[in-house]
Amino acid sequence: MLPAAFVLEPMHIEWNLTMLLVLAWSVLALSIGAIWLLAVDAMAKSRASQLIYLVPPTAAAQAYLLFWRNLERAPDRRHALTAAGVAIASRRNA
Repeated sequence: MLPAAFVLEPMHIEWNLTMLLVLAWSVLALSIGAIWLLAVDAMAKSRASQLIYLVPPTAAAQAYLLFWRNLERAPDRRHALTAAGVAIASRRNA
């Protein structure tokens, strides 16, 4: 992706509070949190791998609730289907 980024992007970072907060959230909560979940035990690894599928629906819900971003109907259906699949897989592993 680096060659495409050089061609398509200005390759400039605006350092501001929002960017720093997003970076901190990505590094601390998502990366370190996910690795910690995977390291707990074998059952947690299975559970964490299932929960990874909930990242897009959760991000869409947060965008709607925090930034009033309208959700389109098609992604809503896909997100609901994903959540249902995770619920079924979680129930089978319990």
